Amino acid sequence: MSIFKTIFLLAVAIGIVYLSELQGLSSLQLGLIDFVQYYSAANLWWNGSNPYNPDILFQIEVQFYPSLEEVIRMWNPPFIFPMIGLFLSLPFHYAATIWFCSSIVILLFTAAKCLQDFSDSPRQLLYLGALVVLLFVPTYGCLQLGQITPLFLAGVLMYLQSYRSPSSKYGEIYAGFGLTLTLVKPHLFLLLYLFEFVRSYHRKKWQIILTFVSLTLLLCTISTAILPEVWSYYREALKAPPLYFHSASLGSWLQYFFNSQSTLNQFLPTLIGLFFGVIWLLSRSSQELNSLPFAMLIITLSVALSPYSWPFDFCVLLPCYVWILVQAKQNRNLTIKIAAGFLVLSNVVALALVKKMQFFFWFPWLTFIILGWCYYQVKSAHTGTPET
Repeated sequence: MSIFKTIFLLAVAIGIVYLSELQGLSSLQLGLIDFVQYYSAANLWWNGSNPYNPDILFQIEVQFYPSLEEVIRMWNPPFIFPMIGLFLSLPFHYAATIWFCSSIVILLFTAAKCLQDFSDSPRQLLYLGALVVLLFVPTYGCLQLGQITPLFLAGVLMYLQSYRSPSSKYGEIYAGFGLTLTLVKPHLFLLLYLFEFVRSYHRKKWQIILTFVSLTLLLCTISTAILPEVWSYYREALKAPPLYFHSASLGSWLQYFFNSQSTLNQFLPTLIGLFFGVIWLLSRSSQELNSLPFAMLIITLSVALSPYSWPFDFCVLLPCYVWILVQAKQNRNLTIKIAAGFLVLSNVVALALVKKMQFFFWFPWLTFIILGWCYYQVKSAHTGTPET
């Protein structure tokens, strides 16, 4: 039996147990807290009501989650609604079960697929993939809350596959589709969008960008066709952005240090990062821009510079995490092994801080530094050709 069939059967077994618990225990919270937000907001969107109105949203949320004490507001842009609309055809408990199991499948599949792609001789992918996922702290919050993170993790995996098969007939379209899935939380990927534009300019190939833009327009059309005022509702909600969030981002820490809730403070690291990112990217060679590790470096930096980020969002760094571990195993360079070991041990610290999410801001920066160090060590050891 193949590794991926095994992952599917494992998810089915977990789903059966999860659904039975969900139907039997009203107090079960695993995988529900954020999923109820997506499901309720999508219901309002589908039925022509404002999904960003906290009062209306709370009335729907308590129907599915009676023990909820306060509203969980929807801040994702309207791109999300066509993506999760299929779940509306299912009762809430069944939709939650499918999403929970899908999240497990995506996490395990990503780890196993990356091990398969990055390693020279991958063996026992299921066990290694499961171990990597267990050692990666962001997955806990993702599964516990029922977060949307696995959706854009799948998108990032699809995007990275274009580096593995650059001559594939449909690889560019596949990558553009994957990039579109990141629109559920576009603030995490602003630098990645900029990077792909610069990369496409260097390559003189625009298929990824064209696919991305076309699908973005399609999502806008669908979301507007169902609820014509949806973008107006979203803009109205953003007039009072959640500056009070103590998220794991540099912007939130600027709010804390200056003791003021300012939009400028929240977005300042992002704006500075994008400005210098343009200069940095334009100075890179085409060979470097088209290397897989460099793309993962950009993804990690993009997440680190985002105005809002949470520990569960860092699940998107899973491919980068796997690549570092594989390099530590395959290279004799002691510094790479030490750096990878330090990254694994940092998860122990992260586990201790997971309930104080604002203290998690160092995690993507640490990953970026270690990933960059390993990348340039590998690059120099291969006479200027980064290893993929």
